[in-house]
Amino acid sequence: MYGGGDVSASQFAGNAGGFMPGDADAAQQGGRNSGGRGNPNKTLRPFTIKQLRDGFASSDNPVDGITISGQEVSNLMICGKILSIEEKATAAKIIVDDGTGKADVRIFNNGDDDVSGVNGKNSFMADLRVGIYVKVYGCLKLFESRLEVQGYKTRPVTDMNEITFHSLDAIYTHLHSMKKAHGDSFAVGQKRVMAPIGGGMDAAAGVGAMPAMPAGQTATEAANAFFSADNVGEQGLSFDQLRQTLGKKFTEAQLRQAVNDLQNDGFIYTTIDDQHFKGTM
Repeated sequence: MYGGGDVSASQFAGNAGGFMPGDADAAQQGGRNSGGRGNPNKTLRPFTIKQLRDGFASSDNPVDGITISGQEVSNLMICGKILSIEEKATAAKIIVDDGTGKADVRIFNNGDDDVSGVNGKNSFMADLRVGIYVKVYGCLKLFESRLEVQGYKTRPVTDMNEITFHSLDAIYTHLHSMKKAHGDSFAVGQKRVMAPIGGGMDAAAGVGAMPAMPAGQTATEAANAFFSADNVGEQGLSFDQLRQTLGKKFTEAQLRQAVNDLQNDGFIYTTIDDQHFKGTM
């Protein structure tokens, strides 16, 4: 089941991985699939591939390091499905898809393994094949101006619960880091003070008011305030309700993009169907 090639990474809501006992030691010490030379004293953090790519895109000088949610990225964890494998004697490149994006992962032979392997397969890649889910521990590197992960250790995922846990772990770590970095100025993840509005919103659905919108507030900030309000019920609020409330200030395309960004960044989640959302904070 866990190694089936017919399971799409996108079916897991764009998230992957999970932190299990011993993961930090595995990343720091390397292992069977190792070769990286990261600093073991730096923090090991879970990420989605989209978070890594967004951090790379927003960095003025990626060569000097990439900052995500207020912290420089050092050691990292990602998890996803192997789409392809390109093997060479001293290293291999795999493409991993976690549903939020794809990442090139370069895995080096640490020199202790038999390069010739068994049945013509490099032994340092013996456990890896296309179609399985893997957990990658490593760091970010630039290779020919492209972002890639240099893997210290890469192991197969044997329990799909690990994928769900990693999703939650990456979201929690991101929100915690943002709040720590920005304190009270971190507005996206905070609840908003409610102000009465008109417009015939359905009170039974939990919408009798919406947050006051400061001048200059973006569609993403306004949408997050809407879904994260204190009086939002367990069923959340629908996109139609968001559009009815904010449609005069933002276009439908802007609101849909805002909802998509909030979902990918872990600020909102779907409830009774894929059109109802509720804030995570």
